Amino acid sequence: MILKQPKQVVLITVYDKVNDRTNIITIGWHSLISLNPLIYGIIIKSSHYSYELIREQKELCINFMSYEYKNQALICGTKSGRVVDKFKLTGLKSLKSGISADSISEAYLILECRVLEEHEIGDHVLIACSVINTVKRDVDYKPLICTSWSEFTTLSDDK
Repeated sequence: MILKQPKQVVLITVYDKVNDRTNIITIGWHSLISLNPLIYGIIIKSSHYSYELIREQKELCINFMSYEYKNQALICGTKSGRVVDKFKLTGLKSLKSGISADSISEAYLILECRVLEEHEIGDHVLIACSVINTVKRDVDYKPLICTSWSEFTTLSDDK
């Protein structure tokens, strides 16, 4: 049985050169790894299309979303960017960043990153990323917390 604990999810954006668009994937396994230098880590399944894109581009944006975007997070975590434009499908708006991938304009925090190294761990890959820029919006937000594969909550009682 897989241990399931509530965890904050983020939306990763990465440029798709073949389709000339930015793809989005929902990730639940992520963490700050180092403060100096600033390094953030994500864990992604090696069979995902987004992982192929990250390996090609060597850069990505980590977009922290509020609870109100739970439906978009579910779509981005269950549809393949190989065949679907997730920005169009979800109605999320792209925002130019300092790297090849667009970020998500609705995100309250964006980390623009370059890949430092990767480590295969079973059927997943740990990707350590150097944070080259941060964008923080001055908005109220409720962190998007995943409680199972398709259920979300937040830390606030006022959802």
